[in-house]
Amino acid sequence: MGFTKEQAKAVYQKIELLSPLARKGISQNEFVQEAKKIEHTIAANRLAWYDEIKDGDYSHYLRDPGISDIQKAFWLIYGYKMQIPQEYLGHANIYDPVDSTDTDGGISGLNMAIVIQAKNFCPYLEAFKTMGFDANTSKWLCKNVLEKPCEVLAQKVNPDIIFFRHYSKVRPVTDYCIEGMVHKTYLGKLGRNIQKGEVNAINYGYSDDGMREFTQEHFAMLNVMADEFVRTGKVPEAPELVLRAKC
Repeated sequence: MGFTKEQAKAVYQKIELLSPLARKGISQNEFVQEAKKIEHTIAANRLAWYDEIKDGDYSHYLRDPGISDIQKAFWLIYGYKMQIPQEYLGHANIYDPVDSTDTDGGISGLNMAIVIQAKNFCPYLEAFKTMGFDANTSKWLCKNVLEKPCEVLAQKVNPDIIFFRHYSKVRPVTDYCIEGMVHKTYLGKLGRNIQKGEVNAINYGYSDDGMREFTQEHFAMLNVMADEFVRTGKVPEAPELVLRAKC
């Protein structure tokens, strides 16, 4: 696959950042330690970036009470920070029709979660390939290095937003990545309803018809997260989540 000049530059920068992981003779413990240092660096850089832009030209969007926090976080990460064209981001918004009479996109209910099918150019993915990391290592790095920096940025919008990825449906295993964000309050509500044997009321809003097939499957994944969250008080790790959800 050929890269544009800007894409090639981005891949090179990621390889530089990840280079400690490719050190000859590195042990497993050293690999994990270096990975956590890189995670911290990326998260710190994103928070510094947020501090630079939060009062800038787009600050009115982040302060607009008519836009849900999930939508703000989605736009902040994918639109403003990563600048991913919309055609590479299929998404399904999940609305809670019970707790709010607000409307978002003409659908009754408050936007409480979003599931995203990302097909954009990913410089980290290309760096992993170039550095010779296999699919399992790439997924581990995606979880343990790249997930938290997304979450800390989303939590600048609302500290109760949880960022997640579906780690059996990420590149290079598939040709897209499934990820998303959900409010802790909504996760707790889903979990309590599951424990009581109640059916969760839900509305969906799609970016396109192609997202319909993903929605039910990934709402099932949110149910698994919710059940674990209510029982333990902690959001389950993604690998456990995927295994238990069987999706």
